[in-house]
Amino acid sequence: MLTSPTVKDAIVIFENNKIDLVISDITLEDAIYLIKKGSRNYAKRQLTWFRKDKRTIWINKDDFNSDNEILDFMIDSIKENSIIK
Repeated sequence: MLTSPTVKDAIVIFENNKIDLVISDITLEDAIYLIKKGSRNYAKRQLTWFRKDKRTIWINKDDFNSDNEILDFMIDSIKENSIIK
């Protein structure tokens, strides 16, 4: 009878610039689920942080004709906000 493989090695979970090592006997499916869940939660926290930061400039790619146009916009925005000279 075939059973799901188990993960007996270290599972790495990234959270707030730190890495937690979790060693346990869980199924591969559960490990994948936990990693995906952790990634989604981290992405949500990043979006929350960027939304609160007034310096954030959101760019909609559909508003530009090319990647070079986006790059030019970004460079101009950085210069206007005195991030670089």
